[in-house]
Amino acid sequence: MIKNGIIGYGYWGPNLVRNFSGNKNYQIAKVADSRQERLDLLKRNSPTIAITPNPNEMSSGQVKYLDIDENVPLPEVFAKRKADYRTIKTKIAKIAK
Repeated sequence: MIKNGIIGYGYWGPNLVRNFSGNKNYQIAKVADSRQERLDLLKRNSPTIAITPNPNEMSSGQVKYLDIDENVPLPEVFAKRKADYRTIKTKIAKIAK
């Protein structure tokens, strides 16, 4: 099982969560979003998924893949650490396989 982290629970985030949750090969380890109302929505819809307002709280030990919503401005600190992660960019159709 591949542990996946998602940064951004705005436009694409709910689709990513739904599609990864429906794939037996993936487990969503954590979702980050700076907006508390989005995290509250995720908690109501998927109470077992860990949440954080700070993407820097996702460590490479927790997450194998990191999906980042294209509209999320990454903090400079996180941008410096992104080499710690094997990032992937996928389209929703590919994730749903």
